[in-house]
Amino acid sequence: MIEQVYDIINDIFEPSCELSEHTLFDEDLFADEQDMQELFLIIEEEFDILTDDDDIKKILTVGDLVNYINECKEKF
Repeated sequence: MIEQVYDIINDIFEPSCELSEHTLFDEDLFADEQDMQELFLIIEEEFDILTDDDDIKKILTVGDLVNYINECKEKF
């Protein structure tokens, strides 16, 4: 699943660095709030989960996102 998340992030952000679980959305990928909302819309569709807008602010790293997806999938 992490490779699928990396693919989505690569499509949206076209990062200049290699992605890892420690990659920061704001500092490494220069993501703003609009970028994160777009990312969450794609994540919801791709993984068939529902997210909460308040959770976007809590996702700081790629690893946080992967953990969040796993938690959402466990709820359903």
